[in-house]
Order: sequence, then C-alpha cells, then structure tokens
Amino acid sequence: ADLQPKAYKLQLIPQSGQPWETTITTKSNLQAVVERIFGQSDQESEGYVMELEQIGDKSQSQVNIITIPDPATVRIDGQPKGFAPVTATLTSQDNHEVTVSSAGYTEKRIPIAVPKGYRLQLSVQLARARLLEPTPEASSSAQPEDELTPTPKSKITPTPSTAPERPYVEILDTPTGWLRVRKEPNTQAAEITKVNPKETYKFIEANETGWYKIELPDGQEGWISGQYAKLYR
Repeated sequence: ADLQPKAYKLQLIPQSGQPWETTITTKSNLQAVVERIFGQSDQESEGYVMELEQIGDKSQSQVNIITIPDPATVRIDGQPKGFAPVTATLTSQDNHEVTVSSAGYTEKRIPIAVPKGYRLQLSVQLARARLLEPTPEASSSAQPEDELTPTPKSKITPTPSTAPERPYVEILDTPTGWLRVRKEPNTQAAEITKVNPKETYKFIEANETGWYKIELPDGQEGWISGQYAKLYR
C-alpha cells in the first residue's frame, strides 16, 4: 500500500506467542525494511529494522547501529567497530555485511548497501542463546548468569575464584581452547600469557574496538578480545 510520509506503528502477530510492534517513519521514495524471527519468547526472538535518511554530505554513505542488548560488539565486513551504538562511514556503495554479537546471544549477520548521501539507521535485536538443560547436579534455582559459571565438576578451576567481585569477565569457549592476553588491544601486540575458558578475571576497562583489559593473578594487566569473554558488571 502507498503510505504518506510519517510515523506509523507496525504490529506483527505470530500464529503463537506475543505480538511485536515497532514504529516506522516512512519517507518519500525510500524503503524501510523489517525482519522479525519469532522465538518462544521475546528474549529468544531476533530481527532488525532498517530506515534510510538523507545526510548533508552527498559524497558519503553512513550506517548508524543500535542493538538489543546494549552493549554488543559490532563488526562491518569483519572489521571491529566497537560497542553499539556505532556510527560508521562506509568506504563504498557496494554490499557490506554488519555482524552483531554479544556473549550469551546468537550472532547475527546482516547484508546492507547504502547509497551516497544517505545514512542507514539499523536497529538490531539479538536472540538469547538457549542454555543447555541443567544436569541433576545443577541447582534448579540457578539464574541465567549462574548457569554460565562452571560447576564444581569442571576440569578447569576459575581464577581467581568462582564468585569474584564485580565487575569481572568470564572467558568463553574459543576455537583453540585458550585465549591470548596481550599488552595492547590488537592482535599484533606482544602476548603476556594465555587464559582458559571458564576462568574469571577482574575487569578494568573496555575500548571502542571490543577489547577488555583484565587484571591477572600476579597483578599484571593485559587485553583480551571481548568476542570470547562475558562481562559481568
């Protein structure tokens, strides 16, 4: 249907489950794109809303990304752009890929293309990753964050403790089975040591490209990739 340029409330009603709604602002000769994949609950659902708007600089194309949850790590064409909200200038009008990820959530990849003279407003919701069914030894009253901590039967003992003072980070599973700690927040920096999945460390700070600074048991400080760590504030 042809719609007049203004704000509209859009409601999507699944065959089962709760309806979902958002507000879309239509503009002349511009499309808005909505994707919604319904899960068993709102937290297990995912999707995005794309809206184009004109900018003053006709030689540039931009994308502005906000996420649920916030913060989440944003990459464009595989290059880290920091934690959402993120505004980035695209180098070309070609197709690009936005990747949004956060520990405990399913990673989402979104193809985009933005013409020069426009900014793409992209709102992304990630789906909460399903946790494994609790074992008989696990407590039935565990909260979501508790379920992510290791059980006493884990072969790796978290460092410095299983219940550290917040803020702290927990190391997640990695393809190699360990994670490098570096002197600076980049993959070319010298390695200080390696840490293991399920271990926990005191959190010091995060930078704009998605790296976390942690404190090691001997008092040294180093940087790890936030892609393989969960932050507990």
